[in-house]
Amino acid sequence: MAAAFCAANGVILYQEKKPFEVIFTNVGFYIASICSCLFAYGAIVLVIWVTRFLDYRLPWHTNYSKRLFWQLVLGVVFPVLPLFIAAAIYFNRLGINVLKTVYISRYIPLIVLLLVVLSAYLHLLWEKKHRGKKTPKSLLAQKTTQPPLPLPFAEIAYLFAENKSCYVVNYFGEKTGWDLTLKDTMTQLPTNRFFQLHRSLIINLKAIEDIKVIDPKRTTVMLFDPLPNPLNDNKVLTALMKEVSPSARENATFKSWYVRHKPAHSL
Repeated sequence: MAAAFCAANGVILYQEKKPFEVIFTNVGFYIASICSCLFAYGAIVLVIWVTRFLDYRLPWHTNYSKRLFWQLVLGVVFPVLPLFIAAAIYFNRLGINVLKTVYISRYIPLIVLLLVVLSAYLHLLWEKKHRGKKTPKSLLAQKTTQPPLPLPFAEIAYLFAENKSCYVVNYFGEKTGWDLTLKDTMTQLPTNRFFQLHRSLIINLKAIEDIKVIDPKRTTVMLFDPLPNPLNDNKVLTALMKEVSPSARENATFKSWYVRHKPAHSL
């Protein structure tokens, strides 16, 4: 709200070509200020929501140019539309056609600039969160000696251990052998997207359809059905598990993790 107040009033004072004593003694300025603050606050919330959505669906490190394009489209261009509609309604209440004002020629360019600044600031916050933390030297050395995962993160539904062997399973139900233990594998996976339910299973947040709390110590996790794979004539090599449960020791931690990350997953 503080950012909305500063942005809204800054735009008004910058664009109004009148002395301050005239502006501050005009009741219309205070009405416009209140409305503009509300409009700006809504735009800021929208940009933050869109950015969180993109942070989950298309993180900056996966494809920078593609993410930049969608950040500009959804985080800069798209919010201008509801702002214009809100301004049109405001001017209409005053008996003025917004197209006959300087809103489009003078206000919109400045609003676009501020939205770009906001998106850039949110990007800096993302960089600070994901790249600002120093990796312990022991963990860094460990990661450099580990083989890469056979599939990109987004394609992994879950990983499981069976008969002293580990497997990576995609959303078509196809499994691929894996040389590391699940404990070592977790060091390569983003903790906001993967959770180790028990010693034999790591699950991707995207693979979870819903959860059912049986009692304080038991939770059932329902998974999505496997997708048909046209490359294999719709033959699923191994069916995805339908229901799993975290261990008693991990149950409370899993529920907290799921509640914390589910909003981003459900967007």
